[in-house]
Amino acid sequence: MSETSPQAKIEGEAASKITTSNIATEVKGSNTDNPPEQHVKQQDEKSAGVDEKSKVFRFDTAKGAFKQRVQQASSDPESQYAVGMKFFQGKEEGIKQDYQQALVWWTKAANQGHPGALTNIGVMHFRGLGVPKDEKTAAGYYQKAAKQNDAGALCNLGFMYKNGLGDLGKDEKKAVEMFSKAADKGHAGAQCNLGVMYFNGLGGLEKNEKKALELYVKAAASEHAGAQCNLAGMHLKGLGGLEADERKAMEYYSLAASQGHRTAQAHLRKIIENSAARSKKRGLFSFRK
Repeated sequence: MSETSPQAKIEGEAASKITTSNIATEVKGSNTDNPPEQHVKQQDEKSAGVDEKSKVFRFDTAKGAFKQRVQQASSDPESQYAVGMKFFQGKEEGIKQDYQQALVWWTKAANQGHPGALTNIGVMHFRGLGVPKDEKTAAGYYQKAAKQNDAGALCNLGFMYKNGLGDLGKDEKKAVEMFSKAADKGHAGAQCNLGVMYFNGLGGLEKNEKKALELYVKAAASEHAGAQCNLAGMHLKGLGGLEADERKAMEYYSLAASQGHRTAQAHLRKIIENSAARSKKRGLFSFRK
């Protein structure tokens, strides 16, 4: 990516990141050649609507507690989803990461129409986690979840349409449609992606830096690293009606860099190096009378 471009590359969220909600894939820039990185996100107890009688999301680490929770998950899709997440993460005492078991439990939930499970299985097929990598199968799962307006599935489909993956065919207008639906539901990755489409004038949209800026601000407020990086670039170059502001750019690059965003790290490093070079140059021409 050139130094003058404020945009990061088109990519997705890392599979190693597990947060709250469902999955997301995101467009982060104008380069369409990079493969997406999609990730599974945990659905928390509150958002899942678990009642007081069945706290299936509270996996105590005491001996036998997990086994009891598995038994409770024999038929309830939310419980099955939660058990699958525990196997996918493998972070708790006595529970090893096991993609095969995660797939087993998510399949149980998906068979009952659970949108988060459908999307997560799609990600596993897309990334080849516990199953052979298969973009076409992944797209099928995303489409099923998208019919239930699952924001993560909509965003993932948008990415696949943008890049012509999974035998869907490249269709940037369809990508804009998917991103817009997910963005309206508050999906930060989709907001960032839609911002990229506006910034570059893609998918039938007129190039609109101010609209892109608006969407980046929304996504950055949700601590979305790609949006923070893109927002930093716009501050750096004074785009979208902003005045050029290197300090503000460094602030947003730092936020994204702290989340491991490599493009932001590279830009931040470049700004620091340039600043040091300018200071050194000024020193060479500072003479005392």
